[in-house]
Amino acid sequence: PMGLHGSVPLLLAKKVGYKDQALFSLCSWPFSLKLLWAPIVDSIYFESLGRRKSWLVPVQLLCGVLMILGAQYIDGWVSENSDEPPSMHMLTGYFFVLYFLMATQDIAVDGWALTMLSPKNVGYASTCNTIGQTVGYFIAYIGFLTLNDPVTSNTYFRSVPLEGQGLVSLGSFVGFWGWVFLVTTIYVWFFKPEGPAAAISSTSGALGASDHPNQHHSRATSASSSLSQRRSSSTTSAWTSVTKTYRELWSVLRLPPMRWLVLVLLTCKVGFAVTEAATSLKFVEYGVPKEQMATFAPLLVGVGVAVPLVVGRFTNGPRPLSLFIYGMPLRMMAGAVVAGALMLTQRIYAQGEAAAPPMWFWIFIVGCITLSSIGSNLMFVSQMSFFAKISDPAIGGTYMTLLNTIANLGSKWPVSISLMLLDDMTTVECIGPATTGEEEAQQQLVDWSNLACDAPDAHSPCTDSGGHCEIVRDGYYTQFVICTAIGILWLALLKNRTLKLQTLDSASWRISRAPE
Repeated sequence: PMGLHGSVPLLLAKKVGYKDQALFSLCSWPFSLKLLWAPIVDSIYFESLGRRKSWLVPVQLLCGVLMILGAQYIDGWVSENSDEPPSMHMLTGYFFVLYFLMATQDIAVDGWALTMLSPKNVGYASTCNTIGQTVGYFIAYIGFLTLNDPVTSNTYFRSVPLEGQGLVSLGSFVGFWGWVFLVTTIYVWFFKPEGPAAAISSTSGALGASDHPNQHHSRATSASSSLSQRRSSSTTSAWTSVTKTYRELWSVLRLPPMRWLVLVLLTCKVGFAVTEAATSLKFVEYGVPKEQMATFAPLLVGVGVAVPLVVGRFTNGPRPLSLFIYGMPLRMMAGAVVAGALMLTQRIYAQGEAAAPPMWFWIFIVGCITLSSIGSNLMFVSQMSFFAKISDPAIGGTYMTLLNTIANLGSKWPVSISLMLLDDMTTVECIGPATTGEEEAQQQLVDWSNLACDAPDAHSPCTDSGGHCEIVRDGYYTQFVICTAIGILWLALLKNRTLKLQTLDSASWRISRAPE
């Protein structure tokens, strides 16, 4: 489902306006908010099933069932091979539920990885997680868009071409992977044992938890009333642990330097919001094939691997936020280059089907994407290094998860707001069809300028009457100017304050310093 969140907006491009794209962007928010229920997932479970499998198994089974059932309707929701407008509320609600389930699964998997691997290999947990998510994203993003494209399917996979049909539809793709979910989950349920619950986390108490596996037999021989009493005590202990975790999070947020860090993390991405939110959609809107956009994804992964290797020795030093600050003007500069690339794309593809972009055009596009990705990864690596430096070891991963959650929110809300405002900041005009003779006389009776337009190729009163919508003023460039101005203002107001945070001693970030 995570990879489809990248490919579905490209399927919707030219079919819906940017407000609908903003609505769909909300479905990925559960991953940014999972801290709200992570303590519950970590503490409440059934011993008979296992600490992590208590959540992993039902969540993945439910996800698989929803994917199989939704496969029957999802093609209609995205209006694949249909002239009907997409059902954005159904589509967003469906993917929001899938993302919520996957966010819950991610919490359980992260915890299980710490005990599934041997102590000497536990450091590979994040590597396995990253590789798995990357492969899954590639399959659902590049793989799906490639197999869904009629031209690619007819050229490489079919002996007899089929007009206008890809090898797979969104529904068949979702349905297939729904069955894969069910099969793999059943295998994990019955054939993958889980270690002793108490050894998994330092969190005190869990539903039905035992202190040690050797104690289980003696407890089984206890009187039923005594067993019930212990289970009740264990349940109380689990909820006490959950409550304690939430109190710790609140104490962290009350720290004076943390308040400044929260402000920094929630606002630092506004300066390039429209570049992050709408660039891919704009390329598709102007004529670049969506499957061509998907082929750039491996480049982003390569940059994501290379940048940490290059800057690692700098971010591991005492001042990682210095590189974080350098990344901001780099991303704003990349945004300016991307805006120029969009203007060039619009001119090239304005020729219609005769458009044949030269090789230098693609090299330029790749350069733009690479520059933007370098800035993004530079900020991310620096940010993560600073998080590791200030996290309070007394509360383990809770501190780090809180920081990551705030950073994720700082990335999500500017994108959603940017997409929501893009239509209102764009001027689109209805243009009547070119006609001659009697048709021209009839068309003159229609006041085309008063017919409403949405997205250029989306259903609207204009297109339904035979006209077409033409962009007079693109809100992308208006937003780019506004975002860049905000980014420059941010640097003027918060740059020094941000750099000052890395000079504070570790005691300033400990919850023992928080007011009671």
